[in-house]
Amino acid sequence: MPDEIVIRAAEERELDAVAGLRWRWFEEDGKTAVVEREEFVRGFVGWAKENAGSHWCTVVVRGERVIGMAWVGGRLLGAVVERARELGVERLTVHSSGRAVPAYVRAGFAGSERLLQVRY
Repeated sequence: MPDEIVIRAAEERELDAVAGLRWRWFEEDGKTAVVEREEFVRGFVGWAKENAGSHWCTVVVRGERVIGMAWVGGRLLGAVVERARELGVERLTVHSSGRAVPAYVRAGFAGSERLLQVRY
């Protein structure tokens, strides 16, 4: 069925598309890029490959096209949380846009006073 939506682990060949989605979110948030899109995609794909053992990406695919990734939609979030439980992970961390915070809170996510970061 061509319109069927499938949620599954991203394949290496799809990482460029995932990076493209992430870039688009960056633009939609009105942020100013410090690198060109192509450099961002190369860096994102390289990082994803290097960290595949500890970080995994879930995608939403319609036909052969990646139309979403791990931070999109309740169904996808549910699949990510369930997979984390299956793997027995200690902590599931997300990097959210401001618009998506309420969805994560509804799914049981909460902020942590001990998770600190520096923004540049």
